[in-house]
Amino acid sequence: MSDLPRKRKHWAKEALQALDLGWELLYKEYPQPNEEQKLELVSFAPMAAGLNRAVDDEALIQEAYLFTYERLSDDLLNRDPEEPVLHSVLFLLAYLDAHISFGLLSERRADEIMAYISEHCEIRGPALPAAQAADYTPKG
Repeated sequence: MSDLPRKRKHWAKEALQALDLGWELLYKEYPQPNEEQKLELVSFAPMAAGLNRAVDDEALIQEAYLFTYERLSDDLLNRDPEEPVLHSVLFLLAYLDAHISFGLLSERRADEIMAYISEHCEIRGPALPAAQAADYTPKG
């Protein structure tokens, strides 16, 4: 397995780069995705986490998919129906959840990283051009 980022800002950069890749892959599959198809963005999170950690054990990756989908379904079922679905945020949560599933990240550390991302980074959606979206842009 490859080295883990040490600092939250490094985790943030890696997760946001994985998000950019996720959107790119989704748009290759669905050039004009509807809301339901955008939910498939999350399916790229365990794969991206596995690639970044050099996890090649198919069973571990499959467990990560199951773990992230279970948590995603809980999040979606418990949300206010008036609340918009934030696909990029769901991807980032799934990316960190995959690391929890791999046994490489604790719940507490994942929460700290997500809080850092929320406070210090611009969480991008699919609207930015690929060249611009690939840049890591901290707030302030």
